[in-house]
Amino acid sequence: MLLVVSGCLFVDRSIEQQATPTTSLRTTTPPSTTAPPTTAPAATSASVPPAARLGIGVAVGKVTANDGTTLVVKNLTGSSVKVRSNTATKMYVMTAARAADIRVGTVVAVYGQTQSDRSIMANVITGIWIGASAR
Repeated sequence: MLLVVSGCLFVDRSIEQQATPTTSLRTTTPPSTTAPPTTAPAATSASVPPAARLGIGVAVGKVTANDGTTLVVKNLTGSSVKVRSNTATKMYVMTAARAADIRVGTVVAVYGQTQSDRSIMANVITGIWIGASAR
């Protein structure tokens, strides 16, 4: 009810006062609808992604090891993924302000770039520690 009342207050009254509808006339001819011929661009070394950045990397699971900058995350399928972090990595982990503070057993979700060694360079790490109190 409040939304309807507040919406009525913001209605432009000048629209209601217009008596005749307006129409616009096209004074130019429409552009041609034929598409120009296309050719495939030649493959160059610049179009190939560098080996260090292969694509988007995502991991969800429990931290099984942490050396301060590299986490090992056991994902939902049971395989382990190395997750690297740096000072640009955004951390949203309860009880941890940086990667070194993430405890083994913390459940994390990681988003970043897959590296040539199949590790993930983390852009964002989120997580929660469910267990004993923080250190």
